[in-house]
Parts: sequence; C-alpha cells; structure tokens
Amino acid sequence: SISYFDDKKIKLKLAKGFTEFNNQPNWKQTFNDEEQFFSLHRWGWLLHSLSSQEKDVDKDWGEALIRSWLFEMSPVPDGPASESYSTGERISNACLFFRHINGNWDEIPSDILFALHDMAHDLSRNIEYYSDDLSGNHVINNARAIYFAAYCCNDSNLMLLAHAIFEDHLKKLVDVNGFLREGSSHYQFLFTRWILEIRMLADEKKDQIVLSKIDPIIAKLLNACKFLLISQKNRETFFPLVGDISPDCEPEWLYDVLKSTL
Repeated sequence: SISYFDDKKIKLKLAKGFTEFNNQPNWKQTFNDEEQFFSLHRWGWLLHSLSSQEKDVDKDWGEALIRSWLFEMSPVPDGPASESYSTGERISNACLFFRHINGNWDEIPSDILFALHDMAHDLSRNIEYYSDDLSGNHVINNARAIYFAAYCCNDSNLMLLAHAIFEDHLKKLVDVNGFLREGSSHYQFLFTRWILEIRMLADEKKDQIVLSKIDPIIAKLLNACKFLLISQKNRETFFPLVGDISPDCEPEWLYDVLKSTL
C-alpha cells in the first residue's frame, strides 16, 4: 500500500471541496471545520470517486487507501474518528465500494475484512440508541453498516442485531406517507438511499426477513422524495433544503435516487 502512492497525487472529496496528497496520504491532518475531519474519516470519497469516474479509481486504488488509513489509524482509533456514525459510514462505504468493483459482496480482501469486522463489533456496542424514543436516523445508519458487515463477514450475531434494529425502528422513523419524522429534506433523500442500499443486499442474498420490513415503505419513501422535487423551466430539478443538511454528500448527488431500479 505504501509503495502504491509513490509519485502519485491523491485527490479525495470531502464535505467541502477536496483534499490532496502527494505520495502519501496524511490521515492525521487537522481541519478548522469538524465536518471536513469527519468526511475524511468516513470514507465517503470511495463512492464519490466511483461516481465521478476518475481514471485512476479502481480496486487497487481503493484497497491502497483503505490499508493506508488502517495502518496509520487502526481499525478502531482513539478519539472522534471512532464515533459511531463515522464507524458505520466507513463500514458501509467500504462494502459498497467492493460490491461495485467486484460485482458481489464476497471478495473483500481478508485483511480489510478483518478490520471491518472489528469496526462492526465496536459499533454494535455503541449503537446510537437514546431513551424516550429520541433515537434518530443515525440508528438506521448504524444498522445498515452492521447488516453489511454481517453478510460480508458471515457473522450471524451481527445479522440478528441488524434485523432487530430494523424491526424496532423503521416504523418509528417513517410516517404513513413516507416522510422521515425529522423533517429534513436532505435526510429524506439520504435515508431513502440507505434503505435502497439495504434492499440491494437483501435482494441479492434473498433475505426475506429484511425485504418484508423494507418493501412496504420503499414506494412511500420515494413518493415523499418525489413530492419534494421542484422542476423549473431552464433549470435543473432540485429540492429545497429544509431542516438539517448532511455533510456526507451534496444534495445534487442524491437527485437520481428516484431512478433506482430497486
């Protein structure tokens, strides 16, 4: 992984703009904006780079960056890089990257898989549950990561945990019309993306338990997204930003969620 970066310039998408490295990534760089810090450590740049179709982005590129991060940070580092949401994002983004590159969920290199397994067990002990029904969308993001890791790492205990979270919380977060209870238009699209990704794995693995929980709400979620879209003459379709805005991906990156074959 270290030699891979010799004479290379690495450009990674963050919450705002990009960060660039010459020869070696500096995973311990500091930022004035904490969202920049978190986006570096959530590995969202794996998927952004795929969608931008950059010529140097391939399996070797992704593996080298992941191994470089793990070498410098460890699978479960001290400090804010290991807060639950970020840990879940790392797991999910890595699994989705390899699913796209390999065409399946079963060819993640063993050393990276072991690291993802460690992350998933750490996340399982720190799920973002809060009392008095105050748990928000993060708990489903946690469960998405645990679900991906359960299949990729062949861990039945993680599978049972993911199933239990879906059963307990999906119906609490999505109302009868498919709107996310938190009232954020950006998270409406982001949450719908998460559900579609979960369904992709459930469909490919023929997980009828998860499909039975997700299929009844997918059409409602998509219709709610469609309701929020605004089309104007001589202007691209957009949705107004109401409520919280996620740093994980720009709103424009989510418009095509309505075109998903799922």
